[in-house]
Amino acid sequence: VHVYVEEVPAGIVITVEDSGLVMSEVQLRRAERAVSAENQDLTNLSGTRLGLAVVGRLARKHGLTVSFRPSARGGTGALMMLPQD
Repeated sequence: VHVYVEEVPAGIVITVEDSGLVMSEVQLRRAERAVSAENQDLTNLSGTRLGLAVVGRLARKHGLTVSFRPSARGGTGALMMLPQD
């Protein structure tokens, strides 16, 4: 696992990448939907989607955004944007 922090004009981006399982494009989009869904009823979710929904809810509560991409290391990268104050 590798963690990178980068300052960008909009704030700070924290990227966590691994070289584990590769998520397909469909899985990446599904993960993005899980973290970005507004007012999602967590009782209707199961499996790994529940964790992503909780991440999304916490991110929104604190004004953060979360996204996913394929990692250059062969696995998956998760990006979190901390906006400028």
